[in-house]
Amino acid sequence: FKVGNVLGEEIVKVLEDSGEFKSIKPEVPVEIPEWNFAGNIDALVEWKDGRRSILEFKTESSNARKYRKGEPKREHMIQSSSYAAALKHLGEIVDDVRVVYIEKDSFSIDEYIVPEEWQERALRTLRVLNYYGDRKPPRIPDAWAKTSKGLKYPCSYCRWQTECRSSQ
Repeated sequence: FKVGNVLGEEIVKVLEDSGEFKSIKPEVPVEIPEWNFAGNIDALVEWKDGRRSILEFKTESSNARKYRKGEPKREHMIQSSSYAAALKHLGEIVDDVRVVYIEKDSFSIDEYIVPEEWQERALRTLRVLNYYGDRKPPRIPDAWAKTSKGLKYPCSYCRWQTECRSSQ
């Protein structure tokens, strides 16, 4: 996390020096107690034309970049979209959400604009997490658990995946 934080701070300095923004707010806290939600937006920026963007910085190795295959990770899209949904709930609208990958080996950058519909996905994910809390979800049937058929996101990222798919 230290490398990511340091690179994030440096990226903010580069953005400030670019002259492309009216304002750049790094590490913006967002909290909605009734959602059981809190987090920090890496940067909330206002472009010179008045558009506002959420920037979520992610550092990665060159191997991780290859594994990602030119697409943003779903969990990063959910995370960044949850910030936009939270700001919207608080009456603060942003025009877009961006996930920005910084390769630690070469400092090359990939930027992705997350489609707005991911905000609803983020809210659904949050509702599931709040519903289950520390309880375990019901087990899926053993016959289905023993196959990979139908196992798609979010199951592949669920903290209960091993238990759900286990036949024990």
